[in-house]
Amino acid sequence: MGKLNKAILSPVLEDQGTTTFSVAGHNFKMTGENIELTKEVNPTFNSLVEATNMFTFEENSISFYYDYNNKTKVFKVEDAALESFNNLVELEGKIKFLKESKKTVSLNSKTKFTVSTVEEELTLLESELNKIKKSSIAIKFTYNIKENKYFANNIEMLISQGLPLSESVFSSGYIRYEDKAVFNLFELATLNASLYKKLDFVTETRDNNIVSVAMRSGNNTFVFDLNESTKISAFKKLLADEAIEYVAEKTGEDITFMVEDILESFKSKREEKTKKLSLMQEMIFFLKDQKGRLAEANRNLPDIKAADNLLNTEIKRISEEIEDLNNESSLGLSDGYLDATISRAAEGLKEGDSIKVDAVEYAAAGKDDTLTVFVNDEPLRIEKFRIELAAGTGI
Repeated sequence: MGKLNKAILSPVLEDQGTTTFSVAGHNFKMTGENIELTKEVNPTFNSLVEATNMFTFEENSISFYYDYNNKTKVFKVEDAALESFNNLVELEGKIKFLKESKKTVSLNSKTKFTVSTVEEELTLLESELNKIKKSSIAIKFTYNIKENKYFANNIEMLISQGLPLSESVFSSGYIRYEDKAVFNLFELATLNASLYKKLDFVTETRDNNIVSVAMRSGNNTFVFDLNESTKISAFKKLLADEAIEYVAEKTGEDITFMVEDILESFKSKREEKTKKLSLMQEMIFFLKDQKGRLAEANRNLPDIKAADNLLNTEIKRISEEIEDLNNESSLGLSDGYLDATISRAAEGLKEGDSIKVDAVEYAAAGKDDTLTVFVNDEPLRIEKFRIELAAGTGI
């Protein structure tokens, strides 16, 4: 059984009311209360998505590990390997200093160090350096977002003015030429650090190669399933309670917390509907009881006849209201749904059958796109050209 992840990280682009994000290796766009799969993203966005798989993103930093000996990116290192790099840099600094000092050392008796003393010290340091170079050495490259600085372990990196990060790191001898692309991607991520956000409207469950993603936009819920081995995927729009049942059945996880307010709203509407139906049923019972009492009276009397007609009229009117209320969907205009009918038979529906369609999704879809519609709160996937909006709908 997979574990529910509530902290999905993604670059997020916002443009003219449309939000683009990525999860489970797929890109989505959210417009209003509608979410749909999209391939309409620029190469930079895809690179920023790739960076989430390459580097570690924390609240104030972006980082990754690099094997100094083998010159390759790694995902895990020992603390001793990181310490070896610190020691290596420190020793190289001392050796450089002594070599510079050796050039200026005087044989004057007042001089504290003689050439031979410097050479002895250099020999010891170079021996220690060679020993470290044979051990495991690793670097944690970090970008501190608050300070806007790059670090190799705890050593601040001085970036050459006007040069890409990769050039500066390569010239220092830390990386091999082939890995400059990794540092270019790292720099791109750091320059766009503000675009990375936790998707608080998305949850993801992974179980081996099976991924199940639940998303919410406004009062709408969506589920995306992916088999990473076969690349087969499915994207569905469901009512809140159905999404909970669907995810629970697929993954064993509970996403109720994502849609509790929607459930409360639906519950309130259903309770109000039940209460109204109960009151109408009581009125029908009362009117029929009165009609039964009139049956004992003389129906030829004008007053009795008028009362009987009034009772029949009221019973018919209230019965029709009960029927309309029973057929009324939980999805209304206030929820962003429009009344529509089927113009061509599909999915067991015949021409003229009533449906509910999401206004935003309908407006954004092309003629041949498939939309999620609801029939008595049950979702179906129908092509847009088979849907006809109710007369007077302004869209």
